[in-house]
Amino acid sequence: MMLLYFFSYTGPHPLSLGNAYTAYYDRVEAIYYNPAAAAVAPRVMISVYHSGYGYNGGGFVYPNRILSFGFHLLAPETYDYISGQFVLARSFGTLNLGAGASYTHYINDTITTKPSFYAGVSFSPLDYFMFGFSVFNIDTTSALYSSIGMYVSSIPLPLFGRSLSLFTDMEVRFNSTQRERFRVGTEFRPTPSLFFRLGYEGGSGWKGGLGYLYVFNTTDIYFDLGVDSLFSNKVYNFGVTLKFLGYNVWVESSPKVIELMPGSEYNVVKVCMRYNLPEEVDRWILKITNRWGKVYKVYYGEGTIPSECIYWQGTDEYGNYVGKGVYYYDFYVRTVSGKIYQRKGNLVNIKKGVGQ
Repeated sequence: MMLLYFFSYTGPHPLSLGNAYTAYYDRVEAIYYNPAAAAVAPRVMISVYHSGYGYNGGGFVYPNRILSFGFHLLAPETYDYISGQFVLARSFGTLNLGAGASYTHYINDTITTKPSFYAGVSFSPLDYFMFGFSVFNIDTTSALYSSIGMYVSSIPLPLFGRSLSLFTDMEVRFNSTQRERFRVGTEFRPTPSLFFRLGYEGGSGWKGGLGYLYVFNTTDIYFDLGVDSLFSNKVYNFGVTLKFLGYNVWVESSPKVIELMPGSEYNVVKVCMRYNLPEEVDRWILKITNRWGKVYKVYYGEGTIPSECIYWQGTDEYGNYVGKGVYYYDFYVRTVSGKIYQRKGNLVNIKKGVGQ
């Protein structure tokens, strides 16, 4: 079985984005499209999913400064065979390289197959931007093909703030009469915990999906739903991804609920920035936003993140008190090698505001 033959049977996240996944890295299934994704992953990841086509899958990624590795497995519910990929990758700051092998094992052993090899590279020359390139079936010239794509996150939107991400992908085949295939996907994040996704894959139609993030201490748990062919057969994929250990940034705040009282010493939110990173910080940005991404307050700096907590007075950049509602943080960190760590989350619920 050639690698990526069953695009629709991968996890719900890539499916909902039209499989425009060559430049993405923040799910285990990303190594299925580009082995270099293992080197970019900021944390350990475990994934399991079920496809409405009758397939189950999952995998594991372990990022490391010296050598990252990961594997992805997929099998039909009958389990008459298992298809898997194993990858090794290395990060060189903004440049990431990876190589992997895909193999199918038939349980009854009546069919024998040999591994298929693939390799990839990802590059992030700018903040919020990732470029990816992969080559598949390297060992079989007649079946050789490549995929090139880009991923742009946190695109500014009027009224909604930095809430949209864009995925694009182009598959090019060599020594084949098959046409190139274009893929595109978008992910809109109205709140730090909720995701809406829409994708299109040439020759396969429109896809879509939803996502929800639950944060437990420093562990992120993602619940994803993907729908294949929105306007026809509507096949559903469900999956769960856990991200833990490894390198991470996060924010702690207290109290979680306040009532603003002008002039009072009690209308203050204590905001503490925390991190576990492999190298020194080049710069950091902390934004306080509403649920729609509108930015009210920005803190930033060069070099080491302050060890002392910040005290937010419940005001915007002009000193005006904010209104009642739920407010969130958007914490962005870039290390000296160019690697980016970002986290969004709930900051405080202001039960009583002071109009602006």
